[in-house]
Amino acid sequence: SLRANHSLLNPNFRHGDWTDSEERRLVIFMKIYNDLNAAAAHLQRSNKSVVDKWQRSLDPEYSSLPFTKAEDAKLVQILRDNSELGWKKLSNVHFPHRHPQRLSGRWSELASDQDILTRESSRKRLKAADHSESTV
Repeated sequence: SLRANHSLLNPNFRHGDWTDSEERRLVIFMKIYNDLNAAAAHLQRSNKSVVDKWQRSLDPEYSSLPFTKAEDAKLVQILRDNSELGWKKLSNVHFPHRHPQRLSGRWSELASDQDILTRESSRKRLKAADHSESTV
């Protein structure tokens, strides 16, 4: 999109890997101000980059510890029983201390080929049903 390209082409933004110093400054900034937009301006990073970094690895609300065997088993079983369940709802209801993208990534590592096919066909059916209801 134009907005994403704008942030990538903006010479005032830093790109690439985050330094330890930047991560520490983001954590401190969030403790004091709790404002990701202001943090982005302060760190000279795009809003998307700051939000992603915060939510995926620094936000204390979400665990960055390795998944336990019990969590792995629970994740696979819940998605076998509810293949249409979205990642955000899965996180909110069953794994409140895990970010939805971390759940998605972990499931991709654990799932069998059959689990993946089942989930994809369920999601496609759900999308098709939603589409047909919205055109009526």
